Amino acid sequence: MNVFYRLIQKIIFICIALVSVHAIALTESGVVIKNQAGATYIDSADIQRSTTSNMVETIVQSVSGVSLIDPQSKRVAPDGVVTFNHLLTNVGNDTDTFKLSYAFASSAIIESVLIYPDVDNDGVKDAGSTPIATDTVLQAMAPDEVYSFILEVDMSNSASDGDVVTVDITAESQNNVVDGITVVSGGSSTATNQDTITVSLLPIINATKNMSEDLGDSPSVAPFTVSLVYENIGVSDMPVSSDIAAVQANPTLSSHYNIILEDVLPAGMSFADDKVRWTIDGTEIEFVVNDGTSNLSVHGSYAGFFEYTSGGQGIKAQIIGLVSAKKAKIDFDAVIDSNILAQTLFNQATLEYMSDPASPSDPMLEEQTNKVPYDVLAQYSVVANAGGCDGSGANCNAQDDSAIDTVRVDSASQGERVSFTNFIWNHGNDEDIFNITIESGNTFPAGTTFFLYKSDGVTPLLDTDNDDKPDTGPIPGKNDTCKSYQVEGSTSETGIKACGVKVVLVATLPASVTSGSDFQVVKKATSSSDTSKFNLVTDELGSIVGNTVDITNDEPLKNAENPSSACEDTSSNCGVGQGPEASPVRTVSVIPGNVAKFDLYVTNTSNVADSYTLSFSDAVTGADPNTFVAGSLPNGWGVTFKDGADGSVITSIPVLGPQKSTYVIAEVSVPEDATSPLSVFFKAISPTSGATDMKHDRVGLTFDGSSCLSIDTGTEGRMFSGGHITYKHRITNLSYEEKTDISLTASNSPSGLASVMLFEDTNSNGELDENDVQIVAPIASLAAQADYIFFSRVQLNSGIAEGLKVSTTIEAQAACGSASIVDLTYVTDTIMNIIKEQALDSNCDGTEEGAFTLNTFDVQPNECIIYRLMSTNIGIKDAHNVRFKDEVPLYTKHRIIGSLPSISNGTPITISEGHQGDIIIDANSVATGESVVLLFAVQVDD
Repeated sequence: MNVFYRLIQKIIFICIALVSVHAIALTESGVVIKNQAGATYIDSADIQRSTTSNMVETIVQSVSGVSLIDPQSKRVAPDGVVTFNHLLTNVGNDTDTFKLSYAFASSAIIESVLIYPDVDNDGVKDAGSTPIATDTVLQAMAPDEVYSFILEVDMSNSASDGDVVTVDITAESQNNVVDGITVVSGGSSTATNQDTITVSLLPIINATKNMSEDLGDSPSVAPFTVSLVYENIGVSDMPVSSDIAAVQANPTLSSHYNIILEDVLPAGMSFADDKVRWTIDGTEIEFVVNDGTSNLSVHGSYAGFFEYTSGGQGIKAQIIGLVSAKKAKIDFDAVIDSNILAQTLFNQATLEYMSDPASPSDPMLEEQTNKVPYDVLAQYSVVANAGGCDGSGANCNAQDDSAIDTVRVDSASQGERVSFTNFIWNHGNDEDIFNITIESGNTFPAGTTFFLYKSDGVTPLLDTDNDDKPDTGPIPGKNDTCKSYQVEGSTSETGIKACGVKVVLVATLPASVTSGSDFQVVKKATSSSDTSKFNLVTDELGSIVGNTVDITNDEPLKNAENPSSACEDTSSNCGVGQGPEASPVRTVSVIPGNVAKFDLYVTNTSNVADSYTLSFSDAVTGADPNTFVAGSLPNGWGVTFKDGADGSVITSIPVLGPQKSTYVIAEVSVPEDATSPLSVFFKAISPTSGATDMKHDRVGLTFDGSSCLSIDTGTEGRMFSGGHITYKHRITNLSYEEKTDISLTASNSPSGLASVMLFEDTNSNGELDENDVQIVAPIASLAAQADYIFFSRVQLNSGIAEGLKVSTTIEAQAACGSASIVDLTYVTDTIMNIIKEQALDSNCDGTEEGAFTLNTFDVQPNECIIYRLMSTNIGIKDAHNVRFKDEVPLYTKHRIIGSLPSISNGTPITISEGHQGDIIIDANSVATGESVVLLFAVQVDD
């Protein structure tokens, strides 16, 4: 008969914290490791330049690998069947096939051993399946793919209580040739589990686990069912406690129970609700949850008692009794949580049961059920935006927010390289690579060129997945750990972060376009894993401003490059602004037959480098620049332009950097028969951009000898920090009468960098020596047409950075007028060339195996590559402030091995063991014809 007992039910919600560990997979076979370096330097025109090396490539070879889990121990009755579930995983980096085999010591107690597939991962052989022969090659398995199978051992009826036997199950890689590539057995090509079987006449509980679905999204669309099936396959019953009253009085006391099933769900999977179902022999036992009671069932002469506790991470069921050959099942619902990375979650329950009912105080036996995989499906999504970061570059915004969908640069000069920094965020739950493309239909002027760079704006954006499109490289999924060289941004979900990278688009504007506004180009970031997923970001340039140039007298235009200049605006009376001026800015008077010298400064007032042609004319009507006639002068007059630095004759300025100035001397030769002053217009015009300016000066004539001093041309020299240099000069009295009280003054620009003293040539030997007296008072007198030799000694202060320019202005002043010259210290740089080579270092000892090469070669995971970066100064002047920027390629990490890294000249800024990202080297100065060699090693990920 059926008897029902009341048993108080207690539901306890428990939270069990677990960590889900990703298997660390080998770098995938066939991956091409690409590396390209970049460098910045300052050239001889003080213009910052960038250059890139050639690209080198290395191909990751195939490596086999196999994992087999888990070895187990189980009981079996004589003439019974025992099964063991195993999971085979391809942990190599390429598709492979495998064979299964088994072995056991010769034993009369084993009738047969068979292997069956377990495709549905329920811990039992698939219905209707045939055994897998040991010489059968299993179907090809991709890297990280899992294959579930059952090892079934049939025991002889001659087996005796207490007999023990082991069976070894082995999985072996077949080292296939896949897609023409031979799989290298550099990993573990075999794996073996040993299962132990003990013959017993006692109750034997066997438990398996299955799920109603084995894959799904995060979060789950609907709950799925987790089932724990347990049965008594022994020849003895697992008895029920005879003290029913004691069980009813204290249902949570574990000593009452002789079967315990605990299923702790993996992180990312949660218990859905309290709808736990208990089924015995196909009959479901109804539970009335939270009313303090539960119905219990009696089967034959043995009652089965069930009590459970549940929580967010699973369930624990405590059971009393199970008759031999009876089967029961526990069902509950589970879900996949939100924001779980795409991965395989493995779930395995623990079974404990009384080893011998006659000795209830003995420790309980513990076994594991089969391990059930659940694939969290990859969901791909991308956001491209302006970053929305704070001033420090942190606290970035990874959301698809219209407020940060556009990157705007307000204005740029014609021909300028305009940089737009975009952020590409991975909003999917799996690592992904995003191709970066430029949409058609951009509104930038025709002739604009676009180029994509990594976050440094120097290193080109490469194609890391070999689909012929530049991409971001792998970016971890949402809420995963970002790489050190990546950025982290907030999403619309509280506490959930996204990883991203910066991508720089450089638009080089055509030099011929001088105006226009509201230019736009759209960049598209597309998932390589799901090309239907993309996002757009707009780069916008407010306006293009035409290049400009300014010619001034005596001093360069005051700006950031010339902060100490007094030539600041129109009130400075030096010719600031676009000319020509209606009246002469500067008048230099000479006696006919002599030369009038004008000190001119040409300043590039644009944001891009430019070049200029120099010309002159006396034919400009009404200050109208359109009436300028180049080269027009009266007969006998002439103009020669000279480089203010070295006195060489010039007709143009080849290159002048943004906001830079150059000193030009305009010498106007006056014929002896000249009878009237002459207005002279000096013009600088760029043949590239059309930028132009005109300067209006005047040559005055002196006929009565009452005026005119002259000082010979200013000179150029090189000075070193803490050292001094001496310039020799000559004052000439151009008049025909003696001049008295001629004062000499000298000053340096910028101030505070140097001191200057003037000396007379006391002993008339033409050289500054200890006998020459410092000039501290005016020259008493200078005869008509006579010369006066003096020296200017410039002493640099200590600690001045190389590359600065010091201008020393010397002025002679008399009653008849004045004359001045400028001595200039001028430092130039050069052109750097980079060659990138690589060599294999298979054992990672810091020594290359064979010559360095530009060619591609193969490398296996865990092997090393040594890169050699050689940068040579192929120009004619020394290079300064040379900085190299390279990068540890994707799929590798930096290694400090042997003598590496090494640099022939310089200091590494970022280059630590295991580093990923930029490698920066400051090489300081490189003399003409000399080279700097950087060697560093990377190891291919395992």
